[in-house]
Amino acid sequence: MQLTDVSYVIRKHYHSVLLQGICDVNRKFVDVFAGVCGSVHDARYDLLPPYRDSGHLTPTQRHYNIIHSKTCVGIEGAFRLLKGRFGRLKYLYIQHIQYAPLSIVACCVLHNICLDSEDELNDLL
Repeated sequence: MQLTDVSYVIRKHYHSVLLQGICDVNRKFVDVFAGVCGSVHDARYDLLPPYRDSGHLTPTQRHYNIIHSKTCVGIEGAFRLLKGRFGRLKYLYIQHIQYAPLSIVACCVLHNICLDSEDELNDLL
């Protein structure tokens, strides 16, 4: 499949591949999946979304939303660190789309190695 496949073109008129990741509290990726075309909205893959607050949430639902928010902050930090280390991911040049997920997952593995090695970037971001 060529990168010219229109399903990978998002509304901003460039090609995009989604990365779904699960991280631990240390911002290490414990599971990643890459390769879904970027034209699919990422909210479609939110497995456990927060409750919509229309002013009538139970205390349990409010507590869940707080925990969900804290978890999202950790995940967003892991992705921010990944993009800080491998800024080239934003402009990945690959002629055949089947190679994009391999490159993205490789960056996630290298990200984990950097965390294990306690590289300097960990403290900067």
